Order: sequence, then structure tokens, then C-alpha cells
Amino acid sequence: MRMIFIKIQKNSWKPDNKGVALIIAISLLGVFALLGMYYVRDGETEIKRTALLLDEMRVREYAKTGVSSALVELEKAWKSDTTQDLLEKCPLEFSYPYYKQVHKSDRSLSLEPSDTMDVRVKVWITDESGKINLNCTPASVLQKVLNINGETARRIVSNLPNPGFSSSSGKWFYLVEELYGPNGMIQEKIDKKILNFVSTWNAGNPNTPIPYLNVNKTSVEILMALFNISSEEAQKVIDSRPLKSMNDIVKLLEKSPMGFNVKVDDMSSNWQFPFTDRSNSFKIIVEAELSRVVSGKKYNPVYASKEVGVVFVDGSPVVVWNRSIPAEKIKNR
Repeated sequence: MRMIFIKIQKNSWKPDNKGVALIIAISLLGVFALLGMYYVRDGETEIKRTALLLDEMRVREYAKTGVSSALVELEKAWKSDTTQDLLEKCPLEFSYPYYKQVHKSDRSLSLEPSDTMDVRVKVWITDESGKINLNCTPASVLQKVLNINGETARRIVSNLPNPGFSSSSGKWFYLVEELYGPNGMIQEKIDKKILNFVSTWNAGNPNTPIPYLNVNKTSVEILMALFNISSEEAQKVIDSRPLKSMNDIVKLLEKSPMGFNVKVDDMSSNWQFPFTDRSNSFKIIVEAELSRVVSGKKYNPVYASKEVGVVFVDGSPVVVWNRSIPAEKIKNR
């Protein structure tokens, strides 16, 4: 009896080849299923990443379209002498259609506006005509306009590259804000009022900046700093506008130009003072947003921004320089 029990016991633990094969097959199916899920998920991720990259490319193109629309509006306003009205309307808002490919019943393809994609563009335009150019202004003028000491003003100017020469030391300022903060030459926080007096956008690319100021559009503060005069004398200049030449200013102030904080002798070669009664230098900021619309709600917004400097030459707007702004900086504005 004992021998029979032992025999039965041994037979019960004997591996069944069919059972082992089934377990292996199930295990392999599980592995392949997991691999399949991984590849499907990876494929979905790549599709989403591709869609995002395409959206980023498209929204940058829409930002460029916003610049073109702004230039059209600005040119119309400039020619009709209504630029101030246009500036007061800012931000301007534009809505552009988003086109998608549609398969027709005859198997052809056509482009039609999408009802699930939304493109919004906002535009800000500011007048830069009456501002001094940070990259081309004498230290004596910067000292007064920026309200800093002479040593700091001279250090700012000495750190600029020499115009017309390639230099490894020094750099042009692309934004006035670069002057301020822990990494700037002026440690304290910027006073936003400074942006009403100083620019880097007017009259040329920062890599090849050209001194520029429309005396007929500038402020009392800049006139005081530029010509080393009192607020009363600066107001006298403003009341006598429009002035036609630098000689008009010299006669009006009844002062020797030797006392000015700019050299009048070589003004024609080194300084551009357009004596016109119209604003003719502007900064355009464009922000574009592309998003998907589901049940009236926006999802997955993608941003792009362009900033452009414009100067009017012979009645037409000329883009003198521009740059793109990273999306993360737009969202943090």
C-alpha cells in the first residue's frame, strides 16, 4: 500500500509537457502584449510631439502675419496722420483662419478653415521717435536721463563695441532692461518710466546702431539732458515746434552749441536728427496664440512672439531689426 502511495505521489509531481508549453505561451503573449502597448504608447507620444512641433512652426508664421498686419495698419495711420489714434487703440487684435486639408467625395483634397483650431494675435505699437538710443548716446546724456552718476554712465559707454570695428569685448544692448538687475551695470530694479525716454529699437539694428532722435517728438527731460538746458528752456523748444534744423534750436536757445551734451559740428555724420513733425520710429510687439477648441473651451495653447523695430523712410515703413521671444517668456509676462 505504501509503495502504491509513493508511486502516485511521484506521478503527481511529474511535469506535464503540455502544461509547461501553455505557461510559456501565455508568458510570451504577455510579454508581446506589453511590448505592443509600449510601442503603441510610444507611437502616440511621437504623434503628439510631431503635432506640437507643427503647431509651434505654424504659430511662428502667424506671428509673422501679425507683424505684416501691424505694418499695414501703421502705414495707413502714418499717411493719414492718425498714428496717435492707432497707438491708443492698442492692443490691436486679429483673428486668422486655420486651414486644414479636407478629403472630398471625388477623392480630391482642398484647404478649408478649421472649426477646431483657433488663432488669436495681439499687437502693441509704441512710439520710439522721441527716445534716445542707448547704444549711441554720450555718457553725459545717459547720466541725466537714467539718473545715474557719471562713473556708471561712462562705464556703460565704455563697454559698448566701437562702431565700425569688430570687437571681442563689449556688447550692444538689445533691451534697455539689460542694464538693470543683478547681472546689469545698474544694480537696482528698473524704473519703468525710463522706457519712455530710452530705446534700443529706433534707427537701426543693435549690431550697427545709428544715433537717432526726433527733436520735434521728444520730451522735456531729454531736451534738458541733450542740450544742457533748464526745464523752462526745454519747454520753450517744445512750444516752438516744429523746428526745421539744428540751427533753429541754436538760435532759439541763444546759446553756443559748445555747451551742449552732443557735438553739433559732426551732427550730420554721426547723429540722425530727423526734423519732422511726425513720429517716424516705432516698436511693434506681436503675440500669437494657437489652440484647439473643444466644446467652446481652449486646450493646448502654443505661443509665439515677434518684436520689431520700424523706421519710416520716404513714407514707407522699414523693419530695421526684429527678434523672436521664447514661448516661456511670453507666458510669464
